Amino acid sequence: MGHLIVVVGLPGSGKSRFIVSETDRLRNAGELMAQPIHDYMHQSIGNSPDPRNSSYLEQLRADLAAGKTCLVADIAFTESRTRRALLGTLHDIPALLVDWVFFANDLEQCLRNIRWHQAKYGKNDSSREDAARRFSPLYEIPTGFTVLPVGIAGAE
Repeated sequence: MGHLIVVVGLPGSGKSRFIVSETDRLRNAGELMAQPIHDYMHQSIGNSPDPRNSSYLEQLRADLAAGKTCLVADIAFTESRTRRALLGTLHDIPALLVDWVFFANDLEQCLRNIRWHQAKYGKNDSSREDAARRFSPLYEIPTGFTVLPVGIAGAE
């Protein structure tokens, strides 16, 4: 049985840090793991926002069908229609277990985290801040799910 863990949050929320720690935890527990996907829609066919056009889809389907645990994240999953579309691409995989991890929609803390990382690593790229501002109003967290707080960069 494949196990898909979808990590949802704005840029700067802590998705990548969560994926790294969860991958380590699962591997230490002996879980059969696929390579985590930190940016599922990166380099999608035609830059499409549709999960069916992800360059990772074929490998994700194969890994899940082989019974592996797969961790995926993308800011596009903040929109419920994109999450539904992702599940639609995987509907035929038998006994698929899907878990959702949602980070809080805390735009201001995400922006502080993005700026902290930019200062620390000497990057001056506004695209992550722009994406956070664009996706925050669209971010829909379904009721009944635990919501993780946005991490605070530099507070390791």
